[in-house]
Amino acid sequence: MNSTKNCNPEVIIDDVQILDYPRLRGFIRNLTEWSFTLTFWAFWIYLLLPLINLLVWVLVGKTIFSTVIAQSGYLELLDIIRKWGIATLVTITFFTGWAYYNYWMFGKKNRRKLAIDCLEEELADFFHISTDTIKCIKSTRKMEIVVKDPKTPGIVMRLDSGPPSVC
Repeated sequence: MNSTKNCNPEVIIDDVQILDYPRLRGFIRNLTEWSFTLTFWAFWIYLLLPLINLLVWVLVGKTIFSTVIAQSGYLELLDIIRKWGIATLVTITFFTGWAYYNYWMFGKKNRRKLAIDCLEEELADFFHISTDTIKCIKSTRKMEIVVKDPKTPGIVMRLDSGPPSVC
């Protein structure tokens, strides 16, 4: 995603444009998407059927409702829904609290820090090579390095301009 920044680092202007042309989708793709949608809606209705039945029996009447509930085990269903509801509410409360805690502690703070550039002399001292080699490596876009041992680059071959040359 390309984004341009103003002088204020808080302001980011996105230049992403979302184009949607449903008429360009083919018949097979539309048929597939509708099939998946209908299949999963049917699955949801199947999962919710016990609750729908319970609602219908509540609307029909209390005498029939109490007889059907006593014989079909809806009381156990209500007990399970109560227990899982409590567990769900505890989980949602915990994760929401954790999210607010993180936002309060870290949300409005910009902790990103730029790394300080190393001087060429420091790099040359660390790797035991000359500053001219460091300058050559920095100006090379494509290279091959043969390593002799740790902390010592061996031969640096420049591959980006003309025939290979050594830094």
